[in-house]
Amino acid sequence: MREDQKTELKATWKTEYLKEICGLANAQGGVLYVGVNDKGEITGIPDSGKLMEDIPNSIVNVLGLYDIEVNLLNDGQGRDYIAIVVPKSEKTVLFHGRIYKRIGTTNHLLEGEAHLEAAVNTGHTWDSVTVGNVPVEDLDSESFRIFRNDGLLNQRLSNSDMQLTNEQLLRNLELYDGTSLSRAAILLFHPTPERIIPGAYAKIGRFAKNGVLMFQDEIHGSLFKQALAIENILVSKYMYATISYSGMVRVETLPYPREALREAVFNMLMHNNYMSGQPVQIRVEADEIWFSNRCILPAEWTVETLISSHTSWQLNPGIARGFFRAGYVESFGSGINKIITGCREHGNPDPVFDISSQFMTLKMFSLRENAVLATSIEQGENNVGNLNGNLNGNLRKTSAEQESQVVSRISENPNVTQEELSSQLHISKRSISRIMEKLQATGQICRVGSRKTGHWQVVEA
Repeated sequence: MREDQKTELKATWKTEYLKEICGLANAQGGVLYVGVNDKGEITGIPDSGKLMEDIPNSIVNVLGLYDIEVNLLNDGQGRDYIAIVVPKSEKTVLFHGRIYKRIGTTNHLLEGEAHLEAAVNTGHTWDSVTVGNVPVEDLDSESFRIFRNDGLLNQRLSNSDMQLTNEQLLRNLELYDGTSLSRAAILLFHPTPERIIPGAYAKIGRFAKNGVLMFQDEIHGSLFKQALAIENILVSKYMYATISYSGMVRVETLPYPREALREAVFNMLMHNNYMSGQPVQIRVEADEIWFSNRCILPAEWTVETLISSHTSWQLNPGIARGFFRAGYVESFGSGINKIITGCREHGNPDPVFDISSQFMTLKMFSLRENAVLATSIEQGENNVGNLNGNLNGNLRKTSAEQESQVVSRISENPNVTQEELSSQLHISKRSISRIMEKLQATGQICRVGSRKTGHWQVVEA
């Protein structure tokens, strides 16, 4: 015996060899021998009886194939070996959501457009594949609360839906078949989906203009929690709002329209190719922000297709269904247009999209005033009001105002940290440190207790 297009040799049996059977079924069919080394020599298997039970069960449970022969053979010298006869499958076969195809003597993982073409013939999508040994009880109650509240608020769920159990909700969303949860259910509702689906989290990094990483965060949890957390941390930690006044009202203007940011986050999470095992990523600089994921788009799509009116493309329809019922997205491919329109109405330049066979990146550009403010904070500037002719006064923030704001925040939260003050007030940590030193020196605030376990106190005049 020797390996060829229709023959695979394995000295022992491992469950991972099911992907070889998957590859044979998706090609011309063939035979996988167990107990035969790669030289074609029969080495035998000591546990043939047990394998004759385990292998057929694994083929049925994991690959869903029922027409495969598993034959126990003997070489006449006391050595048992197994021949697994695999016919060519009429439908595409998946191994843990991935599609393999045997070409020559090699098993190939189909990716990109090749995967999409093969997946059309599976009868189901990647995120609809079920996951064993994860009960509904393991899902995150807080994620269900978020889904219910937002769905009712956005009128995508009714009052009667609110009375359904978690299991009933999942059935209605086509995420649970009564026995097993789909991958979409895991991603949307599991507290730690990356334990089951590697890479199911988000990374955010703040970069200086020279490309140096300044700080970063990882966002974990269900996709519902990730979506909300990403938006909040971007606004509170990674972006700096300019300050202006309308009469006595203080107005804060973000560098990007919040609705466009929200839509970018939803689209990034909803259309990511989670088979890649890589997290989605957001890169923030002083004057721009990038949203990147591994999104497989139809081969004929161009950037022009993306930004013009187009039919909705759902790589993960189960996830998209969950986001739609929560009221986060529309169902007709309107997300890109909402991002572009939002940027224009906010006064930002048009965003730029870059797509390839496996990647998609959305780049949004900051308002000029916010970019100057962010650059000044990045460089540790203290008096941003002196920059560029004060930018018509929009960036002016006097030392007295800064000190007053710090005192006010300490009064509200005596345990507030300098890092939190920097994030909340959009003032550099270096400036916060100097302000607090001055406030202590002038007797306006004091530290009660130790540095680690103590708290701040505002000294009454």
